[in-house]
Amino acid sequence: PPNCGVYEFTFIPNIQGCEHLLGPNEQMRIVYCCCFDASGPSYTATVIYYDWPNCPFRNCVLLDSIKRKSFLELLVKELRKDAITREPGCLSQIPPCDDPGMVPIRLSVRIAKCWKEVNFWSSRWNEWIVASVRCPNITAECDRWYQVCRDFQDIKLRILSEGCNMIGNDNCSFEMPVLPPPGKTFEEPWETECYALPCCP
Repeated sequence: PPNCGVYEFTFIPNIQGCEHLLGPNEQMRIVYCCCFDASGPSYTATVIYYDWPNCPFRNCVLLDSIKRKSFLELLVKELRKDAITREPGCLSQIPPCDDPGMVPIRLSVRIAKCWKEVNFWSSRWNEWIVASVRCPNITAECDRWYQVCRDFQDIKLRILSEGCNMIGNDNCSFEMPVLPPPGKTFEEPWETECYALPCCP
């Protein structure tokens, strides 16, 4: 959309109980878009897709509801951190907290409720990659929002208030797809049916 930028970053997704499945250099890559709406004023950062470091780690995280919730909380935290520290980048219009006429910015981090797993050949990485991709034409999103201003003394965002709510509707199954799908291998293109991730508590 207009007034949006696309960004990507990597982080080590340390989820308790699954750390042993991560190799020494295995990271998760997140791609997101960030849009500014002056009428809000608000920023919306929306996850487009993320690459799993490997399938055993992905299964360890997604097949356990508590680990899935921890993963989503970590994903929101890491995206917020990237958006805050990226210069120039996503959050250039955040007002200083010590301005007497300061109007806080609403920062909305949105993660789709419905996802599918896609196996594709990456010419950039020269390998087959399993990525979680937003299901098209489904509007349901988890909206974790924060009212923020920027504290220029320590160059951090100050969160004044926060919350979480569901936007839109979905009818995705909560059943995790088997990887690879029956009759398929990790050396060919495929995608799974859509499935739902937990949203706000």
